[in-house]
Amino acid sequence: MMGRGGKRPGAGRKLFADAPRVAISARVSQETKATLLELRSKGLSTGQVLDQAVADYVSRIRENDI
Repeated sequence: MMGRGGKRPGAGRKLFADAPRVAISARVSQETKATLLELRSKGLSTGQVLDQAVADYVSRIRENDI
């Protein structure tokens, strides 16, 4: 009889772009939530929006030496 469960080669969720993703929880305004839902309907995930927003914010800070 073959065993059940356990590790199997190739099993499990695949990493996105070879980088592990992590879950976060945040409280945002209703307006921000509505915007995130609108962007999701256009094919962008909340994670993609946050990654880009943080990258843009950090870039602006570095340009202004804040």
